[in-house]
Amino acid sequence: DHRVTAIAGAEWNETKINGTDFRYYGYDDRNATNINNLEYQTRYPTWQNLAFTRNIPFTHRVTGITDEFVSYFLNAAYAYKNRYTFSISGRMDQSNLFGVKTNQKSIPLWSSGIAWDLGHEKFMNLKWLPDLKFRITYGFNGNIDKSATAFTTAEYLAPNDFGLLTAEIRNPPNDSLRWEKVRMINVGIDFALRNKVLSGSIEYYHKEADDLIGNIPTAPSSGMTSFKGNVANMKGNGVDIDVTSRNLQGKINWTTNWLLSFVTDKITDYKIQFSSFNLVQSGEGYSVNIFPVVDRPVYSVYSYQWGGLDPVTGDPQGFVDGRLSKDYSAIRNTTKPEELFFHGSARPRAFGALRNTFAYRNFQLSVNLTYKLNYYFRKPSISYTGFFNYWLANSDYSLRWQKPGDENFTNVPSVVYPTNSSRDDFYNYSSVLVEKADHIRLQDIQLSYTISNTNRMKLPFDTFQVFAYANNLGIIWKANNAGIDPDYVSGYINPKTFSAGIKATF
Repeated sequence: DHRVTAIAGAEWNETKINGTDFRYYGYDDRNATNINNLEYQTRYPTWQNLAFTRNIPFTHRVTGITDEFVSYFLNAAYAYKNRYTFSISGRMDQSNLFGVKTNQKSIPLWSSGIAWDLGHEKFMNLKWLPDLKFRITYGFNGNIDKSATAFTTAEYLAPNDFGLLTAEIRNPPNDSLRWEKVRMINVGIDFALRNKVLSGSIEYYHKEADDLIGNIPTAPSSGMTSFKGNVANMKGNGVDIDVTSRNLQGKINWTTNWLLSFVTDKITDYKIQFSSFNLVQSGEGYSVNIFPVVDRPVYSVYSYQWGGLDPVTGDPQGFVDGRLSKDYSAIRNTTKPEELFFHGSARPRAFGALRNTFAYRNFQLSVNLTYKLNYYFRKPSISYTGFFNYWLANSDYSLRWQKPGDENFTNVPSVVYPTNSSRDDFYNYSSVLVEKADHIRLQDIQLSYTISNTNRMKLPFDTFQVFAYANNLGIIWKANNAGIDPDYVSGYINPKTFSAGIKATF
């Protein structure tokens, strides 16, 4: 009736990485020689722009990293009559990346949980619901950003214009640097109806993350503008649903697996306030450049209020003090963060997959749909500064305003030359280019034929399967009318792939 399992251990890890980078100019691979008397301090004219000069880059660099890590852990569980289970786990980690104050405290990370298998209870005599299990866990875990350290680190650079060796401080001293700590509660239910015609799990979780590491501004007189430290808190909630149903059983079998997740997150504390121009650049859902705002999702889409095109000139119009304006510098410099248009999250709030599998005799067909819902993206468009200076074109050029009346059919501004980068920035970060990113995708299809060895069939294998597989077949529905795949807004779309093969077990 009683069962106890436990494991304990310790780990000590030290990693040392040393590197040396060199760049050779005028290298002769026949003689393995190079030019070694270059004048790195002399400035030379460039071919790209004859009006400018620059030094020959000096890239010789020596790097070294020492990463020491100590960990102690314990996992234990107690079960009674296969009905009640109690588990606990704990660990204590120390790293040479953290400050002395953090390591001296040695705050352990832990979690505990209970599970109740109601299917083994006598009072749960339900033939239609033989399996039902309830579980809950609560605890803490930690994360580390290895680009941050509690100790002063510097990088030596190439000589400057005066021939002097230079260095940059990468990390100032920070003896209070500590783990990012995540508090999490998880509640779940596992179930299965009779004969498992319907089975699955429903899980809810709540996370609160404290002491998140980010860039903290500091007085420029210190020689740095920012450093990495524990700067932010956030929280999030989510629901994960995993359900499998047996829709048909007989000569033809039909099974459906449905995955659905809901997730929300928001910043609860952040020590830095960003400008409105910073915020409108944060609309890339998977960008490393994020600008958190309290009570908003980590990845949010903001934009300038759009006032349409000027019917006379085709210029884009915004708002200054509530009035239509074409003073783009004023729009950028006077628009407050709270005056920006907040569209929503740049990452899906609901996502999942729906796989249907059909089987008839030895044939099996599987079709998988994936979906992402309730999020936004910014549509790329024309920037005349980029077009004329760097030949960065966009198909929206053909839709530009060209004559009075075009403003009724297009939102693409007219061409101006000389170009105005502030005008381009306003248009490209305005609300007119933000679209819903919701979509449903036909992810993959697989068809297979399987032969199993039996006593009546003397075959040299246990199973033999021939299959054909197609992946990334494309979007079958999307919320935007711009013809853009929201998963590949600014990059190349993943190609469709087709494969066929055989598998055998002996």
